[in-house]
Amino acid sequence: MIDPTMWQALGLVAAIISLILIGIIFALAEFFNSQSMKEVAKRELNQTIISAMMLFILVGLIYMFEGGFKSYFENELNVPPPAGKTWDSVMLFEVAKDHLEKIESNLLVNFKKLSELNLNIGESSSRYSWCQAFGVGVTMTVCGATNDAQLITNPIIASYSRSILIYRALISLLSAAETILALLFGLGIFLRCFTFSRSAGGFLIALGIAFYLVFPVTVLVFHSYYKDMLVTTSIYDGMSTDCNPKGDTYDSDLFAKMLDSDLNEKAAKQGYIAGLMLPAIWFIIPLASIMGFAKIFGSDVDVGAMQRII
Repeated sequence: MIDPTMWQALGLVAAIISLILIGIIFALAEFFNSQSMKEVAKRELNQTIISAMMLFILVGLIYMFEGGFKSYFENELNVPPPAGKTWDSVMLFEVAKDHLEKIESNLLVNFKKLSELNLNIGESSSRYSWCQAFGVGVTMTVCGATNDAQLITNPIIASYSRSILIYRALISLLSAAETILALLFGLGIFLRCFTFSRSAGGFLIALGIAFYLVFPVTVLVFHSYYKDMLVTTSIYDGMSTDCNPKGDTYDSDLFAKMLDSDLNEKAAKQGYIAGLMLPAIWFIIPLASIMGFAKIFGSDVDVGAMQRII
């Protein structure tokens, strides 16, 4: 895996390679005395210089914003870094990935616990008592109403299932980005130096910015909404579906627990807010940033207008 912090060096190497290629084009233009080749080389040289300038500006801005956000998250929002590390030794997307993995672990624990509880509900609701009097047998399913609790558990289980799949996709995406992050910037700078590949280069640079800065910042800004889920615990611990058909302990206790407002608030926060709404926000904002940055970095810069301004 390429070290993500090497993207600045790879970007500089890409710009140098571009200058070498343009120098070769200039030499060929001189050799063949082709004015059109000279014009092409001159135009591409201008854009390569602009690309190199963008790289230096990008490095400065990213370091400035990353340092500022780190200080804000550490001192203002009290966002914890990964275990055994400090804010000074990690990048923002590493912290975001660590948080996503912890949330997924929490969702998985609650999904397993509630699924087990749901199966036990079905088992308890099938219990019955049988008695016989005067030759007539009577079967009473006094625990049957326990099954009503599944009206509450089934939708929550479904939300947990969807949320786990979403978080697994986000974590896999970040893992892939971590592997090729440096290449995104380096290849993006290289491709941006040439007319035929400028749009593709701008897109790769925008993709790198989104993964390196925009996505992790978007995740960590909402830390207060999911901070309780960074510690893996189950909100359904201690809940039992026991029902004694020959006694007087029916399903009312379990059903009352499932209707408990605090429990349902926690379940809604886990399954719907942290599980569905936040990932939607975390997807939309970086996507919008990719579209915006790709347009900026993927278009030609009017060098003549810049010279007039200078």
